[in-house]
Amino acid sequence: MRNLKLSGSGVQRTNSGMWIFLLIVLFLITAISANAAGPLYKTTRASKITNKLLRGVINIPFCFMEIPRSINQNVQNTDIFTGTFVGLGEGVFKSSKRLCYGVFETATFPSPEIKTLNSWVDHPIPYKELSE
Repeated sequence: MRNLKLSGSGVQRTNSGMWIFLLIVLFLITAISANAAGPLYKTTRASKITNKLLRGVINIPFCFMEIPRSINQNVQNTDIFTGTFVGLGEGVFKSSKRLCYGVFETATFPSPEIKTLNSWVDHPIPYKELSE
């Protein structure tokens, strides 16, 4: 059945499914950035598989975030004109590398023994410095 809400002007449909999906995505992003360490938390095969899948799934849609980040870094290091064009080229290059990294991690997540491509990207999670 549809979720309907009565209002003064008529009946409106609520988007509770979309909010639940957004909360799940937010939970996954938060869960991947939290790493438990210590003698009681052992890295198991299942946790390696999950981390590899989540890294890939997060990097695919957020690969475009490298473009404004590179532009910002280059504008701060040089003038605005040079920084914009050099940063745009560098950002597109880094964005394509992050996209390939995400596709590779997602495609090979069932085999955590396959070496990851961590050397391709600055950090496995885009904008990791904002969560720290």
